Amino acid sequence: MGMNPAIPLTAHTPFSSSERFQLAWALAWPCAAIDLLYELVWNFAPMPDFARNLLEPIDLAASLLVITPWVVRRTVALQYSGFRIFAVQPAKESTQILTYFQSLSIGWLLIWRMVAASVGPGLAIVLANWPPSNTPWASHSPFTFAFSTLASFAMFYFWLVSAALNKQYTGFSLRLERV
Repeated sequence: MGMNPAIPLTAHTPFSSSERFQLAWALAWPCAAIDLLYELVWNFAPMPDFARNLLEPIDLAASLLVITPWVVRRTVALQYSGFRIFAVQPAKESTQILTYFQSLSIGWLLIWRMVAASVGPGLAIVLANWPPSNTPWASHSPFTFAFSTLASFAMFYFWLVSAALNKQYTGFSLRLERV
């Protein structure tokens, strides 16, 4: 740990736009890269229909149980310019190494809040295109991918980074230490 004590991120602690940007970028770009890989497989790999029907639930399960915990663990372990993130547990030393279940807890918070924030705009898009036409909806298109990537980064930047760092999880919390 650095020279300064761990500072909990609360409404009283200033959270700079640079810190917020670094954390949002650390969370968003690996997810965007993996989403791009998924989109390339979906759009260009020759697959029978049954394989396409299996791909989405496998992607959702892998995102929740493997990818998101890895992204969270990676984000906490990174050495940022001017600060570090630590997991703090009662009667234990602070660490930058999260357990799988800690990273899953943080990832679950990020995922459910992102889904909750997406329901309104998603419903608006469906209603704007009502009644449905016979034209297939391009859910797997470069435009959809680019839009969802930008929307994800914006949600991380403006809302989710602070929410994840301010939350008291079961058995631990995250703290910022400025160096």
